[in-house]
Amino acid sequence: MIAGVLAGVAVLLWLGRPPLFASWSMASIVAFTLVATLMAEAGDLAESAMKRKFQVKDSGHLIPGHGGLMDRLDGFWAVCLLLGLTMLITEG
Repeated sequence: MIAGVLAGVAVLLWLGRPPLFASWSMASIVAFTLVATLMAEAGDLAESAMKRKFQVKDSGHLIPGHGGLMDRLDGFWAVCLLLGLTMLITEG
């Protein structure tokens, strides 16, 4: 999680801030990145719990032995949801 926060802040500093984060303080960006890493973990746990509930080992056969494509992207979708909500709140 710490590596995720550091990587997120490093990329923002290296590439510059996108318009969504232009007016945010560095503390706000670090807090958002921390919440995003927690959301990624929560997405992974939620997808795993759903697979256990339905007694499914893999969510698909596209990537054999890796739990399926959704198992590779579960954290990504959770963070996308967080980013979308953030955009609605801050821009709306």
